[in-house]
Formats: sequence, structure tokens, C-alpha cells
Amino acid sequence: MEEFRWMINEAIRIGIEKNLTSQQAFNSNVYHYLSDNTEFLKLYIARAIQVASSKIKDLRKTRRKNPNAKIPHYKKPYVIVDKQSYKIIGNTLLIGVRPGQSYVGIPLNNHTISQFSYPHTKTGAITITHDTISISILKETQSITFVEFIGIDTNLNNISAVHSDGMVNVFSDVAKITKIKERYRRVKSHFKRNDVRISKKIFQKYGTKQRCKTKQIIHTISKKLVSQKKQIILEDLNGIRKLYRKGNGQGTKYRSRLNSWPFYEFRKQLEYKSKLYNGVEIIKIKPNHTSSRCSICGAKVIPEENRQIRCHCGHREDRDINAARNILYKGTPVVQLRGLWLRPDASQGEVMKQSKDVEQITMSQINQL
Repeated sequence: MEEFRWMINEAIRIGIEKNLTSQQAFNSNVYHYLSDNTEFLKLYIARAIQVASSKIKDLRKTRRKNPNAKIPHYKKPYVIVDKQSYKIIGNTLLIGVRPGQSYVGIPLNNHTISQFSYPHTKTGAITITHDTISISILKETQSITFVEFIGIDTNLNNISAVHSDGMVNVFSDVAKITKIKERYRRVKSHFKRNDVRISKKIFQKYGTKQRCKTKQIIHTISKKLVSQKKQIILEDLNGIRKLYRKGNGQGTKYRSRLNSWPFYEFRKQLEYKSKLYNGVEIIKIKPNHTSSRCSICGAKVIPEENRQIRCHCGHREDRDINAARNILYKGTPVVQLRGLWLRPDASQGEVMKQSKDVEQITMSQINQL
């Protein structure tokens, strides 16, 4: 792992010094240098060059906006093992390290072995650190054509889901995420250490605990939603962090609360689980007017207390559920269900009376007859 980290950093250094821009230029300028200074398998050298070239490419993109961006440097030892450098025999993972030497064996538990038993399953690269082993698995899932849908609205204190069959789910456990991050933020703010290394290590410790608790809550909710076997419709919230930047006239506590909700993590888990278990991608729609429009008539709603909304058409509902209905009706590709959006929720006479010129139009048509 130390050698692999060294190879990546050396490839980054040479690539920046010689201004290498293509993979072919990296291979011709870096490959022979690394092969002469290490006894690793050639596949590890090729992988290290690939990682270094991608990091330099990202650095150039970053420096277009921030010219003072630092050169990437790997500090944590790790290694990426390609499929050609390992094999699984029984319950043991055998990894080749150097030419002519035996494999290094790592025992695998029953759960990991069971993941390889699915039909049409392929294994990919393996990432190994001091305390973790990550094995990428590619599964072929049969695509499902859905006739039922779920519209999901994400909020700071809950996740509201409205199903096309009329069922409504409200997950209020997400309110714990904001409390968890606020508690850890308060705990870390009380640290007073002169030693930067110790304070950094403590911050990383509490940061890991915070991420694990947050991901577990999101994992539980996303698994329940995907297990419904319905097409998921979600708002595309890319760029939402720009609304809560410093200098927008908002308080520090307000910005920290709104920025603590992991929108990307929730969407990422829904995306990969929907592909893995259902074989389909989620539908993403624009979030315009989903919270400010009535899900019955489409008019602008009037906010009330306790997160309730009401409309002049008589519709009264929780604002989050109303937004989830709008997401469902806007995102579904089914014409019959999409027709439910902006549907009249009154008798024909009441709908006719809402227009000022209805009586005049009706009388003129009668006169023509």
C-alpha cells in the first residue's frame, strides 16, 4: 500500500512537471520510471498512472475557477487491485503482489461469498486500506416496466412519499440527521488542543461517527422506498447549496441546518438501489413550483400554521404531501395519471362560475343555435 501511494504521488509530480495531458504521454514518460524503481506487478503501475492522470485532469478543471488550488497528494496508504491480479478460491481472496511470488490470502465471510453466487455476477477492482476491503460487483438485473409510481419530496424534518395508488408515507426519522450533525458540530467546537495532529485525528474520529449514523438512517428509508417495486420520481436538486452560501443574508445557524441535510447521499442511494434491485433509473424533474402550487387546481397556495396549506378551491393539506403530489403528477409518464394533475375538485357548475365570461359565452352559443 505504501508503494502504491508512492507511485501515484510520483506520477502526479512527473505529470505536472512535464505538463502531460494524455494517457499515452503518461505511459511513455512515467511507466518506465516507475517500473525501474519498484518490484510491483505491472498492472499496479498501470493503475497508479491511471489514478494520477485523472487527478491531474481534475486539478486543471479546478484551477480554471481557483488558480491557487493545491496539487493533490495522497497521504493515506491504499492499493487498487485489478481483476487480473486476484482470484477467489473457496472463502479466500488471493492477491498477487510481486512477480514470481505466491499470493497473499485474505479470508472472506459468508455474506461476501453469497454476493458472488447470484447469476450473471461479475467482480471488478478491489480497493484495500489498512482496515477495509471494498470489492466492486457488477450484477445484471432484469428491467421492470412499472405501472405504479412514487413522488418523493425531501425536507429538513421529513421525507414525504405519495404513491400513485393513493398511499402516503411520511418518514420523520430524517429529523435526527440535523440533530446528529448539530450535536457533533457543537462537540467539535469545544475542542481546544495546541497539537494540530491530535485535533485533526479527533475531528476525523467524530466525523466518521457522524457519517455512519447519517448513512444508516438514509439507508433504512431508501431501502423501504425501493422495496415498494415502484418507479421513483424525485426532484433534481443540483446546486441547492448555492442558496445557503455565506453572504446570502442568512444566519450561520440557519445555513448550517439547511446545509446539513445530505441531499446527494439520499439521491445516490436511491439511484444505485433502484438499478440494483429493480433494473431502472429514477426519474428526476425540475423542482419549480412543486411547493407553491396546489396539487388539485394548480393555483398558488396560501401557507398556514403547522406546515399546512390551503387553496381557494377548498383543498387543504400538509405542504410536504402537497409537494410530493405535484412531483408525482409532473414526473409520471403515464397519461392517465398525469391527467389527475390540475383536475377540478368541484361540481361542473362551480367550475363554470369561476370564469367571468362563462355566462356570456354560454348565452352566445345558445343564441347561435
